Amino acid sequence: MSKKKKREAPEVYVERIRDEAVRVAAYRVIVAVKKSVRSNLQRELEQRPEWMLNELGLADALGELADAETRVRELALEGFAELDLKGPFSGIGIREKQIFDWDRDAALEWAKIEMPAAVTESVDLPTLKAAIKAMPENKRPDWAVFSKEPQATIAGDMTSKVPQEQLVALLPSADDLDVEVKPLKKYPRNWQKIREQVLMRDGNLCVRCGMGESEGRTLDVDHIWPVSLGGTHHLWNLRTLCREECHSLLQIRSLAELEDVGEITVVAGAG
Repeated sequence: MSKKKKREAPEVYVERIRDEAVRVAAYRVIVAVKKSVRSNLQRELEQRPEWMLNELGLADALGELADAETRVRELALEGFAELDLKGPFSGIGIREKQIFDWDRDAALEWAKIEMPAAVTESVDLPTLKAAIKAMPENKRPDWAVFSKEPQATIAGDMTSKVPQEQLVALLPSADDLDVEVKPLKKYPRNWQKIREQVLMRDGNLCVRCGMGESEGRTLDVDHIWPVSLGGTHHLWNLRTLCREECHSLLQIRSLAELEDVGEITVVAGAG
């Protein structure tokens, strides 16, 4: 039996799922920032009317994020069904969930004979499922039906997996938040450990150009949503950039396109 040849993903499909992946990454950052701002406002201004908190646009951002994640999953399932793609984009994949269906009455009668220790007034489903799953397919009883259902998965951290210019372009400016943001005053004591985690996650390579120390680049850990605007030190808000080109390029772009992109300020070597 010849192995099914995997078809190459057409460029249009790759662009569609990449663009939606960027939206997922961006809105995850936006939602987290808005949640942080709202939390700070609620603590500091307990009497602040709820309608003023709602002006932050958190509900809208959550809706945009849900829509983007739905579109990514739909595109991933489309690529799996039509192109046999299980990894259409970095951080997006397909897993086949095994579904177990059965006739409970028939299962109870069968289990009374074959597995009496697992039967009281009902059937111990986990034990029964494990026993049936371990059987050869041609030995399984007719009432036990296993099927596979493909499900699209999206990695928890997408910010370092998407094109960085597209990601930055979708992030709002401080003015879009319409609140006074208090920046973090200092880096945490475990910053070095966090920095090492980010570098390891990104393979010790710049997520924009793919170069590392072996190519003579100095690697910085950059805050996607800058510390000066209230950005946090969570892994989802951090990425690896080379200092010589990409880190500086994003700084230059952010200054030149302040109204469209938002202010991006970084600390050399830290982000």
